[in-house]
Amino acid sequence: MTGTKTIQAAVLFIALSFLFIPFSLQAETYVTGSVEGTWTIEGSPYICNMDSIVVTMMDTLTIEAGVWVKFHHNTFLRINGVLYVNGEEGDSVKFTDVTITGTPGGWRGLHFDVGLSGSSVVRNAVIAYGENNLTIESSARFEGVHVHSPSNYGVYILSGSPVFDNVEISNAPNNTQASTTVYCSGGSPQFRNSTIYHPHSDGSALGFREGCIPTVYNVRITGNARYGVRCENLFSGRIENSFIGYVDGGIYLDNCTNMTVKYNQVFRTTSSAIWLNSSSGINLHYNSAVLAGNGEVSNKSGFLLTNGTSGLMTE
Repeated sequence: MTGTKTIQAAVLFIALSFLFIPFSLQAETYVTGSVEGTWTIEGSPYICNMDSIVVTMMDTLTIEAGVWVKFHHNTFLRINGVLYVNGEEGDSVKFTDVTITGTPGGWRGLHFDVGLSGSSVVRNAVIAYGENNLTIESSARFEGVHVHSPSNYGVYILSGSPVFDNVEISNAPNNTQASTTVYCSGGSPQFRNSTIYHPHSDGSALGFREGCIPTVYNVRITGNARYGVRCENLFSGRIENSFIGYVDGGIYLDNCTNMTVKYNQVFRTTSSAIWLNSSSGINLHYNSAVLAGNGEVSNKSGFLLTNGTSGLMTE
């Protein structure tokens, strides 16, 4: 009898002790349609399971540090209003697909539309495994953001003046379909104090097309890309104080005018460090090319000028 009472008392003690053990059960919040307000760590992860989740015009969505937002296949977050992502160093906000390991193309990314989304600020976030991880038509700002492993573009810019400061953008190691890690066909994007990595022999780390006026400042560009920076049919732009290395060709300007390329270091390219094709009014100042070139006499310094290049200004 005494033994039975002892066992019962022990069981009761163990049961009561659980009442004083701190623990938390993380919630799952399912999201559809229009969203606004604040997403908190208590509601994380937020599961988006509708084709289009929208921050509508005049609405604001704030996402707190540590929140994880997961997207089902073919789902994306469209920002017509304002998005504030308030990640912190060591406690970032994550945007990924719903799979455990992450699958490139597992969702459709974040879309910043024309208009009020230009007031959006994304700080200390990871954006990964989308088709195009970021599609931008506004002047949103990105700081301390890591964009990686898309099935197409890491960043796709159509218009606006987005700013990327202290960001890291890279393509999926096994993604041979993506020809460019960052692709811009319009607007005036700024890339500053950042790192861009393109691991494939096709395409470019940074690709700028007609209608785009880029600023690239203090950016480190590496990988196995065909070109570190490729500019086509641009009438203005700046590439300054940047490192482009371990790529096939460093900076390629095709049919461009009135661009400034200065204080860049191009290192260990298999072809030209800086290649100008049918371009005019290009300002080249104090660029250095080390271990660059394919051995041609015209390319000893790492510069290859071809096909009607004119108006070249160097110092």
